[in-house]
Amino acid sequence: MKMRVAHTVPLSRQVVALFRELKEIREMNGGGDLCFPSPRSKKRPITAEGLLAVLRDMGYSKEEMSIHGFRTIFSTLARENNLNPNHIEKQLAHKEQNAVVEAYDRSQYFEQRRELMQAWADYLDKLR
Repeated sequence: MKMRVAHTVPLSRQVVALFRELKEIREMNGGGDLCFPSPRSKKRPITAEGLLAVLRDMGYSKEEMSIHGFRTIFSTLARENNLNPNHIEKQLAHKEQNAVVEAYDRSQYFEQRRELMQAWADYLDKLR
């Protein structure tokens, strides 16, 4: 069995506000511990297939968009906007390709990634 590595994700102000709103909605509707429960059970998280079904319900075909497509969009646009590639890769939880760097570098760039995610959220807000 493959061991999963914990990945801490910094959140933008916008996402924190959305999670607070989501918590209020959940509490009004009977609670549950999960932010994104399965439509079938409040005790189980939504699956990748469930997320994909949401995209299909929104009208996207599998040729137009996938769940990983969001990661691609983020990586591409963040780089095009001259954001730090090391921070982008760390945010996406990508493994370092250089074995020596992988062996010795324990940096997480948490504060820089927080700034990255805030810049990304601000960019998305401008697109509205």
